[in-house]
Amino acid sequence: MTTVGSASFPYISLFDAYTVSTTVPQVPTLIENVTLGPDRSGISYNTLSRIREFDAGNNRLLNVLRPIDDTEDALIALRGDIVDLQSLANKALSLKTAPPTTPAPPPATPFIPPPIEARTTVPIDANTPVEGATAGMRLSISADNGEDFIFTFTGNATTWGEVAASLNAAEIGVRARFDASGPGGSRLVLESANAKTGFRINGTSSRQVVDDLVGISSPYDGGYGDAKFTDGAGSSAMGGSGPQGLTFGSGGSLVTAGAGSFAAGSVLRFIGSDGVPRQWGTSSGATVRQAMLDINAMRGSVVAEMTADGRLRLRDTQGGDVGTGLAQGSFAAGGSMALARDVNPPPQPSHAEDASAARAGAQLSRDSRVSGATNGMRFSITADNGANFTYTFGMDADTVTWGQVADALALADIGVRIRFDENQIGSPRLSIYSVDDRLGFRINGTSSRQVVDDLFGISSPYDGPFRAEMFADGAEWPAVGLAAKENGMVFGRGAAVKTLGPAQTISAGTSITFIDGDGITRNWVASGTSTSPITMIEEIKGFRSNVIAEIAGDGSLRLRSQDGGAITIVEQTGDFDPEAGPMRFIKNRPPPDVPPERTILEQIGSMGRILNSRIARTVASLSSVAYGNNVAVNEILTTVNTLNAATPWDNWANSEDMITATRDNIVTALGQVDQTLAQLTDRLATLTAMEASYRDIGNDLKNFAAEMLDSYLSWEEARDMAEGIRQKLTQATTNMGNDQARDFLLLLG
Repeated sequence: MTTVGSASFPYISLFDAYTVSTTVPQVPTLIENVTLGPDRSGISYNTLSRIREFDAGNNRLLNVLRPIDDTEDALIALRGDIVDLQSLANKALSLKTAPPTTPAPPPATPFIPPPIEARTTVPIDANTPVEGATAGMRLSISADNGEDFIFTFTGNATTWGEVAASLNAAEIGVRARFDASGPGGSRLVLESANAKTGFRINGTSSRQVVDDLVGISSPYDGGYGDAKFTDGAGSSAMGGSGPQGLTFGSGGSLVTAGAGSFAAGSVLRFIGSDGVPRQWGTSSGATVRQAMLDINAMRGSVVAEMTADGRLRLRDTQGGDVGTGLAQGSFAAGGSMALARDVNPPPQPSHAEDASAARAGAQLSRDSRVSGATNGMRFSITADNGANFTYTFGMDADTVTWGQVADALALADIGVRIRFDENQIGSPRLSIYSVDDRLGFRINGTSSRQVVDDLFGISSPYDGPFRAEMFADGAEWPAVGLAAKENGMVFGRGAAVKTLGPAQTISAGTSITFIDGDGITRNWVASGTSTSPITMIEEIKGFRSNVIAEIAGDGSLRLRSQDGGAITIVEQTGDFDPEAGPMRFIKNRPPPDVPPERTILEQIGSMGRILNSRIARTVASLSSVAYGNNVAVNEILTTVNTLNAATPWDNWANSEDMITATRDNIVTALGQVDQTLAQLTDRLATLTAMEASYRDIGNDLKNFAAEMLDSYLSWEEARDMAEGIRQKLTQATTNMGNDQARDFLLLLG
């Protein structure tokens, strides 16, 4: 039988505990004393007095029904919490016993750079004679590594096999071979030995030799032409005005608009694929040849060359591109020697999906204009290393291309670049990427939305897809700090957690303890009466850990790993409390490069910590219900003990048996609550019916007394009315058990 009350009354039933009262009248005795005669009025008043006592007893019965009802309601609510505990434990057990399988990614298609070669279109094999060659004629080749080769003919009986053997023996980084794999016979191929080093068939080569190589074509200089090579055994003019030959390579190039000289004060800042910004300038004026010699003396990845028509060409020798920044004097936009695109760089290998990159879905090439940009608008990026880049559009904004923005970003050398992918469907596609594939970065909220919206399809792994409100409107400067609504988009590889609600003033004593990828536990506590999230951001920066604090795109407060690792939240208090804190942290992004097994263990461990917290909260609530209402204490305390036994402990995530024990104890606790609820529901129904019967009998007694007082009932009428009340009393005990009926009749006399 369900017990109630305190430990002092462990054997008193629900019925007994709430109906034993000296104030409940002995109704049968009262009715027996009803007689006719002179004492009639007195008996009526005596009856009214006893009725008041009866009402008082009935009110006490109502008072004891309330805590039973409250206990039942509380247990029903807490039962839902225990069901949630069971669901969470089942999920943990499922992860442990049958972890989800991750399908193997499709094999990566290796990136194959385009060949650097000069290939004939007519049959030439090793025995083919070099037609037209005579004594003194030459074939001269210079490689981008600075090595040179010259074959001087001694007669007219030389074969291309002899020339090829001599070139290969010179080992300058350029080789010759005869390719017979295609239809139509063998083809002569002059190619880069490492598929990277470019070369030039120099203009000092005799045109009567080179014209045998029918079909060769340079990506920079076009096809063969007599004017591009020396006539016979003669020597070409000096000073750079002679034939320039044909250049072969894979890098991008820029060329000047004209072929004149550079005025005094001309300055050009440029960068190539080696990532080193360089600058050339002249204070007194210079020729194209002088600029070419000076730039090549810098020995960077960018070489300077003279084109056949006397213009200056800057070419990247490592398969990358040439970018420019500061351009003054003759190099200035619209100037006589302003640089323009000559050859685009080849497609670049796509970065891994987990690389730090922002990829646009729209087709954007180097020559694509920045649509919507006007004077004063901005495109701004800040890398996690603290370096910043801002491109501010000027009066010529409507002519600026994404290639120019890319060049300026490269020159800024912040560890982030722009490239144009061409080895995918819908190419080219613009990508903003980390040079080392690990450094994270933010497209700042100060960037103009009319600029960033060109990058259609861009999506942050932390902040989601582009939204106009993430960025400034036009040239206006947004607010700063917590007042800012334009917080930009972040890109990176590391895990992140963010607050459930927006960043706001943090209450004193609020704290968070976390472990980042370096395995060191760190703790931050809000000091003073309150702390601004901006202060927290700066203080966590002072930890010099791999975790940074920042305002997310949606205005929440975020902790993000910079090194691609995980973040483990050990404890949260105050405003960060994991259950009720207005700024509690939730997962924003898991680390993509964490092994699946480790991720599953971390998930189970996180579930264990949540179970631990929720069990403690449920136990506290159950105890409060038991002692507060003083109902079914023993049964509820038994459930408390069962739930305490379900609490996950150390190494819980590593043990299937421990997870199973937690789940089983929660199931047992749920069964105990269901049993207690059934008993309470049964008793509550019994006492509620009893209270209704008491109320009905009380009304009859009142009517009986009123009739006696206000009218002259005959003895027979009074007897019949009293007998009706007695029958109701008997009816009230009909559906009770023997013990309860006896108790009830004893109470009524």
